[in-house]
Amino acid sequence: MAPTASHDALGAGKHQLCGAFILLANDGPLLIGSLVQYQASVAGDANRPNTSVLIPQVFCILQIGAGFYLRSTPTATFNLKAGDYNVPIGAGVGKVALVGSSVLNFFLEPQYTFLSHGPGQPLFQLFGGINTQFKL
Repeated sequence: MAPTASHDALGAGKHQLCGAFILLANDGPLLIGSLVQYQASVAGDANRPNTSVLIPQVFCILQIGAGFYLRSTPTATFNLKAGDYNVPIGAGVGKVALVGSSVLNFFLEPQYTFLSHGPGQPLFQLFGGINTQFKL
């Protein structure tokens, strides 16, 4: 990660390295797993605090037919230097559709924070997106 924030309040001001691993299992229409990331500062503004962040994401996706699926993909954040954390839970729905030769994936997942500590932690988040896959 590079310190690209346009204002000090919007970023850590540090160059960071990150490691990640993923575990997956599927059984028919059910996909479960976890993505765990860790990032730590290695250089940057000496006047800014060092970073050490653990970011686990547990996900469960259940295909229910006709391209629709149910999902829960909350991402927790643990700031190991400051002791701050945010642990949400979510439940949402998605739809995969073929449009021409492209695959579109739309989803919306409300997430509620049930465990948090520290300033600026969100109580409610609305996670949504559109993913595309297309032929080149």
